[in-house]
Amino acid sequence: MTPQHLNLVGWLTLIAVTAFAWWVLRPSPAPAPGVLAYSKNVRAASTAFALFAFAAPMPLVYWLVRDGLLLRNLHGLVVSYGVIAALTLPLQLEFSRVRHVFDDDGLRYSTPWSRTRRLLWADVKEVRFRPAAQWLDVTTATGAVHHFSTMLGGRQELALTMLRRVPDAALRADALTLQVLERMAEGAF
Repeated sequence: MTPQHLNLVGWLTLIAVTAFAWWVLRPSPAPAPGVLAYSKNVRAASTAFALFAFAAPMPLVYWLVRDGLLLRNLHGLVVSYGVIAALTLPLQLEFSRVRHVFDDDGLRYSTPWSRTRRLLWADVKEVRFRPAAQWLDVTTATGAVHHFSTMLGGRQELALTMLRRVPDAALRADALTLQVLERMAEGAF
């Protein structure tokens, strides 16, 4: 492959990844009233990422077979595919198994990483938006911290419910958080 071909492939990859990120991260409707879960776009993206991660090294495999080098590099190839699988499995679990159901009293919190828990809005001590992680941290009076990604569908209804039901002091602990919740409630975030 010539340097010009590699440059073209690099630019095409950049354009494809940018378009894909826009498609995945665009606002998505709630899966159902009172439900907070990852959208079909995000689940499809995690599957596409897993498939791409497995398909991307195929040209390398082709060159190794063509040049008779496959057996010498087989261990590295097996380890590489194992690492790829280890990295994509948590994404698949996260995006397909996270589901929270909420109402005016609270939220039932369910992830593949922890037991199902109940969060009552009246027990919320503090709500903070974490810009680097793009999630809301909801801390209860017992000190339990619940994280809610801004990629979850249903966040507009969640924000409206939180603004109505969470104690005012918990919402006003951080000005940025209040702005984010208000924008989420408008459907702009």
